Amino acid sequence: MPTAQVLEDYTRDELRREILIWTGRDLSVTQFYDWLPYCLIPEPKPLYTKRDVAKFLFVAHQLKRVRSLAIAQEKLARRITVHPEEFEL
Repeated sequence: MPTAQVLEDYTRDELRREILIWTGRDLSVTQFYDWLPYCLIPEPKPLYTKRDVAKFLFVAHQLKRVRSLAIAQEKLARRITVHPEEFEL
């Protein structure tokens, strides 16, 4: 029987799946790339870290409240400054 595997790094599509699972938001590939700068990730990567996943999930959860990527980005930047341990996974 196969065992569960804990991912260390995520492909773009694996990260999109995590966003869907944890927030119910199904990002298209275009939306994913549009979100990158708002998640404080300067450019696309072949693999995304747990820190990147935490940033995307934070922004996705914020969008349920504020409906603005720019405001979600500001809240993310403040959260990273005040609670960096939440993003050091």
